[in-house]
Amino acid sequence: MIKHNRFSIFWDQIGVFFNFVLTGLMYFLIGREIYKLIALINRGETFSSDSPRRIRKIAFLIFGLALSGAIGTAIQVSTPPGEMVSVIIFRVIFGGFGTVLLGFGFLVIAKVIESGVTLQQDQSLTI
Repeated sequence: MIKHNRFSIFWDQIGVFFNFVLTGLMYFLIGREIYKLIALINRGETFSSDSPRRIRKIAFLIFGLALSGAIGTAIQVSTPPGEMVSVIIFRVIFGGFGTVLLGFGFLVIAKVIESGVTLQQDQSLTI
């Protein structure tokens, strides 16, 4: 039977905060921004100046999600004794790598939509 001291219980609680509470908050905020983006699209304002801003906000929330997951994973895998440091590093870095790539994908989409907004504004000014 493993005894837990106060320090390990504290780190377990910090890990739960990063893995569940903060992650849940990030998912909620991402869902809210997606809902607002869908509302913009339903109103026919796909290429409004608000769309790229919302997509960029989603990208940064996804980056926060990856960071929160990396911190939570680092806390979680560093508490068991006898774990090799290289295994911990690989779990932390490559665990959120797909999430970071998803965030960069959203930044690319935001830039494309921003270019579309600029083109639409130029077209509306052309007589």
